[in-house]
Amino acid sequence: SHVARTSDGSIVRLYVDGREDGGGARALNTILDDDGLTIGLRPGCCRWQGIIDDVQVYDRALAAAEIASIHAAGAAGLCRPELIFMNGFEGP
Repeated sequence: SHVARTSDGSIVRLYVDGREDGGGARALNTILDDDGLTIGLRPGCCRWQGIIDDVQVYDRALAAAEIASIHAAGAAGLCRPELIFMNGFEGP
């Protein structure tokens, strides 16, 4: 599944496979502290039990059409890092 969440500071929206699946007015208590930005972990609380890949963070809330477009493009819609070779191993 493709899952995305957007927030414009007052409205949170959840998208599953390119379609809005929930949301509403919510103030987020997002505070960066010594732990920084964590994805899949809430220090002192819980950890995501599963696989998270292709995480993207934007400086604005994406529009529904942008979320749908990213989902529709699949892996072709993602920016891949340039590969460099170090000591015979591939790396980002």
